[in-house]
Amino acid sequence: DGVLRHHPALARVALRHAIATDDAALVVELAASGVSFEGPQQGSALATDIAVEHGAFAAAAALVRAGAPVAFDALRNVDGQISPELTSALLANGAEPSVAAIVKCAACGAPASAHLIADACAEAGIDVPPAFVADRDAMLLELETKLVKVRDGSLGHYLGPEGLAERIEHLQTFRL
Repeated sequence: DGVLRHHPALARVALRHAIATDDAALVVELAASGVSFEGPQQGSALATDIAVEHGAFAAAAALVRAGAPVAFDALRNVDGQISPELTSALLANGAEPSVAAIVKCAACGAPASAHLIADACAEAGIDVPPAFVADRDAMLLELETKLVKVRDGSLGHYLGPEGLAERIEHLQTFRL
């Protein structure tokens, strides 16, 4: 009924719920009721940052469509198969392309998004191929080291051995 916008703490709870459940329809409802998506939602992170980091890609897309701000480093914490449409929307609304984001998208199995970011990096004057190889190799070493530790039981990891192996394979097979 439009009163939620007058209760910022409650509006933040509703927004956190929309992101946690990847509920794009709730984001649309919140926007329609006048809830502001400006400013940090958790620490210094914007709502779009939180949604992208948690793989709530439908909620992230709805936030961008509703005019929520997009941080310049919004693509740094991609941790899932982000769609090229959302990647394009983030880039068009303030996210800066980076080689690290190319590597993250490639590792997560989002090659189309990785290619979009690579193109944007090239347009920004970044010499992508050598930078990509260096960042990819560093991430491969990190993932392979974690995989050894997960397999020997000295490290727990949210991806588990299968998820780590999958990311390694994605990075090894990705081509610019």
